[in-house]
Amino acid sequence: MTALVEVESHSDTSAQPLLGDDIERQSLPEEECVHPEEEIDPEEDLYYILPEPEKDLVKKRSTAYLDGLRGLAALCVFTQHFLGGNLQNHGFGENDNFYLISFPFIRVFWTGGGAAVAIFFVLSGFVLSQTSVKLDHHGQQRDSKKSLISAAIRRPIRLYLPCFAVGLIIALAKYLPWNIYPELVFSPRRANIGVELLHWFKITVKYFNPFQRHGWKFGVYEYVIILWTIPIELKGSYLIYALSAVGCFGMVSAEWAAFVMLSIAVIVLHFGWWTGGCFIGGLVLTLNHLYNLDDTWIFRRFPSIVKTVFVNFMFVVGWYLLSEPASDGNPEWSLDTPGWHYLTLLIPESYDRDGFYRFWHSYGAILLVWSSLHLNWLQWILSTRPLQYLGRVSFMLYAIHLPLMVCFGNRMSRAFGTIPFMSEPVWWDNMLYVPDIGPMGLSLRWDFIWITQLAFTLAMAELTTRFIDDPSVRLGKWLVGKMGLK
Repeated sequence: MTALVEVESHSDTSAQPLLGDDIERQSLPEEECVHPEEEIDPEEDLYYILPEPEKDLVKKRSTAYLDGLRGLAALCVFTQHFLGGNLQNHGFGENDNFYLISFPFIRVFWTGGGAAVAIFFVLSGFVLSQTSVKLDHHGQQRDSKKSLISAAIRRPIRLYLPCFAVGLIIALAKYLPWNIYPELVFSPRRANIGVELLHWFKITVKYFNPFQRHGWKFGVYEYVIILWTIPIELKGSYLIYALSAVGCFGMVSAEWAAFVMLSIAVIVLHFGWWTGGCFIGGLVLTLNHLYNLDDTWIFRRFPSIVKTVFVNFMFVVGWYLLSEPASDGNPEWSLDTPGWHYLTLLIPESYDRDGFYRFWHSYGAILLVWSSLHLNWLQWILSTRPLQYLGRVSFMLYAIHLPLMVCFGNRMSRAFGTIPFMSEPVWWDNMLYVPDIGPMGLSLRWDFIWITQLAFTLAMAELTTRFIDDPSVRLGKWLVGKMGLK
């Protein structure tokens, strides 16, 4: 299970301020190459509106394609959970398993949930550090600290409030008539709705307490089990804010800052703290991106064709690393997969059987995000309208897709002809029967069910984005405005 997801604003971004460090809600900030002598008005809202120099002094390239990347990753999370933990989790060729959707590269789109969460954390590290690093670069350390304080106040509101709301809705939905939301083994109904609401309050306060360990194996939030990543996202956000605050990136050379941060990322990844490694890796990408370190120190020494070939090659490497067979508790599936034996042996011992794949997924995510900052053809794909839309609603798509599968997906599957083994018959069984023709994950029936479930989930994601996610963002902005930080 995976992933923290982010979305951008509903309205035209030109008509409202840009939340540069709010990866879950807004479009990623635009890349700017600012004239060294440009002045930034300290009275301007430096957190919400990045400095806008004269057109002849700045060259802008939208980074909205990264919204598309997280939208695509959110879709991979949805698809993996919809497909379930079946034979496709095996590696291609491992123990005579030869399924098309388990083939390297292709498998990411069907079983890429674990890969997606690493991508989300890297993107968070990249975006959350953008504003402060830019301001430090321009010598605006005071305004950089102000932006970090504002971000630190708004972040828990932005991350937690939608999760609380979704959990509350599920707690109430359990008492709807006709068993619309069925009772689950890990989340039984209480004696009455009053007891349920009291339980929801207690478990919500307990689970989202950031001063404890979080992760799939440390327990889940029973109302929406997918939200185990949210407290990790909050702690990772504060890690980036802390590093940005003490890093003083405008006071030391970018090369040394990037080297130190990269070294820290490699060390923590080696010792098993993959979430921290992903966030810090995103910070390294920010330093590299804003200061053009790879162009300055590597690519300028070679013809442009060398850069093109190298970046495309690293994209393929990152994609391949994200394709590692990832099944909790089954490292043998990766070890016995052709092309993965020696890579699996290289995974440090600090990774246990349940999270062994996080090591290579983290490096794969860093390489994928880095290469996407350079590849025009990839940026074009990620900037297409369908992926941009997925990026906009991806946070709520992530938060609600599993509960909707519980109350809608299982029933729809039965109507199309997929009847759970040894289950009691119901009147809608086979009402919309479709023959199950084709390979696993691509069969005709599976495609019909997947499209229907996705359409319904996206409709609900749109509604919850408008009425839960957007108000949460506005509340955070209003609060920091009242505190004089806007």
